[in-house]
Amino acid sequence: MIALLAAAAVGCTNTAGVAARSYTSGWHIWVEPRGTNCGTKLPCTALGVEWTSKTPERAALVITFDGDYKVIRRATLNVDGETIQLQGGLDIASYRYAGGVMRDSSQTFIVPVRLLRQIAASKRTGLQVETSSGLVDSFVVDARKDSEALYAIKRFLIEVDA
Repeated sequence: MIALLAAAAVGCTNTAGVAARSYTSGWHIWVEPRGTNCGTKLPCTALGVEWTSKTPERAALVITFDGDYKVIRRATLNVDGETIQLQGGLDIASYRYAGGVMRDSSQTFIVPVRLLRQIAASKRTGLQVETSSGLVDSFVVDARKDSEALYAIKRFLIEVDA
């Protein structure tokens, strides 16, 4: 049990630079959500990205909570001091039960690809998510510790640019 909890915690804060798994089919790229740096607080937020060549300047930024059901009402990024309120959250929230205590919830926001480039190049990007049970703060990147979410965004950009 302790090993399982330790593995789950490492999954939220791993900064080893392991590339996120992605699936491409020429015109469609999907990078699975990866954990932000949320410290020891659980549940942790994760970010994933989906893109299609039909709308090359926009991407779907998927915010998830692994381990809990939460209504995601809004999300705000702070990229190197610039506050960006995410707009265009799809009205469809997703909730999934994977057995045992494994639950997750997600919400998708449409963002310009240039915002993802800003995040990838930033020195500090914070994420604040307003949920049905309050605010959840985490970092995509900061001076002390990157997150798997940052590497997922970088992997996404490499594939979009290929």
